[in-house]
Amino acid sequence: KLINFWGSIFVISLILGFDNPLSHALYSLPVPLLTNSSASRIFFITSLSGAILLALSMDKFILDKMFSKYLLKSTLLTLSLLLIVFFIFAIAIFGSGLDYLSDTTQSNLKVSLRNSVIPISLLVLLALSLKFFNKKFALLFIVVILFFDLGRYFLKHSPFVDSSLIYPNTPVIDFLQKKQGLFRIARADAEIMPPNTWIAYGLSSAEGYDPLSVGRYSRFMNRANGGSFRAGVSRYVEVKSYPSKFLDALGVKYFLGVKRDNEGRVKGDFLNKKLEMAGFRKVFEDKNSVVLENPNSKDRAYFVGKVNWARSEQELEFLIDSVNFDPTKQAILEGSGEQMSFSDTGKIEITHYKPSTLTLKTETDGTRFMVLADTFDKGWKLYENGQKKNLYIANGALRGIFVGRGINEYQLEYWPNSFDAGLKITLISLLVLSVVIFYTIFKKKW
Repeated sequence: KLINFWGSIFVISLILGFDNPLSHALYSLPVPLLTNSSASRIFFITSLSGAILLALSMDKFILDKMFSKYLLKSTLLTLSLLLIVFFIFAIAIFGSGLDYLSDTTQSNLKVSLRNSVIPISLLVLLALSLKFFNKKFALLFIVVILFFDLGRYFLKHSPFVDSSLIYPNTPVIDFLQKKQGLFRIARADAEIMPPNTWIAYGLSSAEGYDPLSVGRYSRFMNRANGGSFRAGVSRYVEVKSYPSKFLDALGVKYFLGVKRDNEGRVKGDFLNKKLEMAGFRKVFEDKNSVVLENPNSKDRAYFVGKVNWARSEQELEFLIDSVNFDPTKQAILEGSGEQMSFSDTGKIEITHYKPSTLTLKTETDGTRFMVLADTFDKGWKLYENGQKKNLYIANGALRGIFVGRGINEYQLEYWPNSFDAGLKITLISLLVLSVVIFYTIFKKKW
């Protein structure tokens, strides 16, 4: 029953992973988690069921003599057919029997023939081990082959090479790395840097790929691209529209572009027209790439002159989608309150900036509202001069802080309640486990 069940799962998942009328019909249905993702991810179930079938077969191979004889016969039959096909192709390819095919096809067939040498050789060794050695040796041989085959695949998929081969330094990257201060970059042309590669260089961007993308930030970027804050989210966040006040509010200071020829191909002398009309200033270029500076980019932390409140999600969406809303000058907070106006003058200095901790110093002659252009999360804790304060969601996605008069220091620490609870449970569990272990050991000695 187990073999039939997992065999059915294996076959069904294999069918649904490929392009065919049945898979088309299934993936056209609005089934959560299944049809909202890539069809090829179902091969995880194929691999799982294949591994279970292999384990069941190995168990049956040891216990069932009839099955072991059947396995030997099927292996020999499969091997014989593969050897016949192999030699036919070898004679046809190297004996000029496939001259009617294109050079590319012939070359591909030669590569396929060469790549099949090792699998067929291993199958020969497996057949010999089944025929002339005991069952335990045959099973050990299978386990060793699987171990080395998975290792070979791993090294091909994630090779251990010098990082400079994957992340080489270029004149554009060197230019950006030498720039002082906290800023973000954006791509005007996708060819210049694949998503997330800038992380390896210590650069920040408004774009990126994240399977667990923060919903509010994705919606903020929808607005930056000229869409609606109500729109759905995607694991890809890319800059498609510029200039944008929302990108200014995120501190996107540099745009990267490529030069093209008259037909739009890379390696030329022209930038895309949208980039030329954006009002950015060219600050660096090399053979094929250009860096342009956004003169309207805000700092990572800045004061705004007006604060408004949204009492519901619908009101927040309405206010952010308003054509008159400017996130570089206004902040929309969530909750109940009166509209407030402040001066946007004062000093802000970021003295410490790490992924989970942040320290700012402010100096003002009155109350201000400060926007920190980083994504808000409930796990962030805010302290003003050592005293815990409220951290607000500003403009649907960013962090907002009410700043008091005079010189103040603000510390932000990322310590989510879920992590705190998990840490306490882990420590208590380790303590209980240690007590049980020591009790068991000493009880035997007594």
